[in-house]
Amino acid sequence: MFVLQRHHTMSHMAKSLRGFVDQLRTRSDFIEIDKPVRPHEFDVTAILKQLEDSGHTPAVLFKHPTDLEGRPSEFSILSNIHASRARYRR
Repeated sequence: MFVLQRHHTMSHMAKSLRGFVDQLRTRSDFIEIDKPVRPHEFDVTAILKQLEDSGHTPAVLFKHPTDLEGRPSEFSILSNIHASRARYRR
């Protein structure tokens, strides 16, 4: 028989994406990238692959992605949030 255990309580869960990112910022397995990245040219994928190949799977916030025209996007990219079982359980 399998027993499912909860590793957090609802009071510790973030109630918004912004709150979730704030919680991630307090952890050692979170990286913010301030340099512009070009998702359409696979910059994001290359960075995540380098991290994984080196044995690291932090959550990563790309703060300044560009659009297809090379202009700053109005959106950030949050990736790898479920890349480790420990982070997924929280």
